[in-house]
Amino acid sequence: MRNLLSIGTLSNASHLSVKALRRYHEIGLLVPAAVDARTGYRGYSVSQITEARIIRRLRELDVPLDDIARILREGDPATTAAVLGEHRARMKLRLEETERIVSDLQRLVDEPTDLHRVLVHERWQRAEPIVRIDTRTSWDDLAEFFAVAYPRLAAHVARHGGRVVGPSGASYGSGQGIDLDDVAVSAWLAVDGPLPADPAAGVVPDRLPETRLAVALHVGAFADMTATYGAVGAWVAEHDRVVTGPLQELYLAGPPEVTDPDAWRTEVGWPVAPAADPTPDERNRP
Repeated sequence: MRNLLSIGTLSNASHLSVKALRRYHEIGLLVPAAVDARTGYRGYSVSQITEARIIRRLRELDVPLDDIARILREGDPATTAAVLGEHRARMKLRLEETERIVSDLQRLVDEPTDLHRVLVHERWQRAEPIVRIDTRTSWDDLAEFFAVAYPRLAAHVARHGGRVVGPSGASYGSGQGIDLDDVAVSAWLAVDGPLPADPAAGVVPDRLPETRLAVALHVGAFADMTATYGAVGAWVAEHDRVVTGPLQELYLAGPPEVTDPDAWRTEVGWPVAPAADPTPDERNRP
């Protein structure tokens, strides 16, 4: 272990914690030049100070560990530039999302009663035939699921001589809350008649639940839908309703046909029923 840095010395020299250095050894990102077989002490070469400093700077930029490993492995300026360019694009999107969230939060602070600016009403949903594909996924991965599910459903309908008769739709959760890390979701298309199943493709024939829906129209990007959902929730409470099933969305205008998010139109629907049967006095009330 002569002429090698101990893990503590490398920590001092690079400003990486001893805990981080141990982890980077475990995952193969920064492997010591030698490990004492008797004591388990790690020894690092002088050149690894530079590697450790590179890792620290890249982690300050939140560069993923896989990308850092690629930079260290290839040691090529062009590779480094390419990886950092990709990361810069991701950071730009994150900054735009952060600015959107800050704007949304400011609006909530400035206009705490904005829930009542969204029009909510009831409509009856009939038990129309649909074909659907189900999955469980995180909320952040919904777009990826939909990108596969809807073309597969459309191909199934066409292959069996059916016809899509309305906008695409989706149902979420059970109506009793949503786990954003593990949400049950169904993507579906309304069709002009019953169609067969396709187990290999995950396509299931079904019917929409015949129910009363509390609905509101959301205008704009999907990421801005919290106000619309909040308005429906407020309406449900104020009108003494209970949620009876999965929440629904109807994509009246959206991708891929409509590219401008400001022009997207989504109907948010919650299946509801009265919280209790009306009393005789309520029945007779004019």
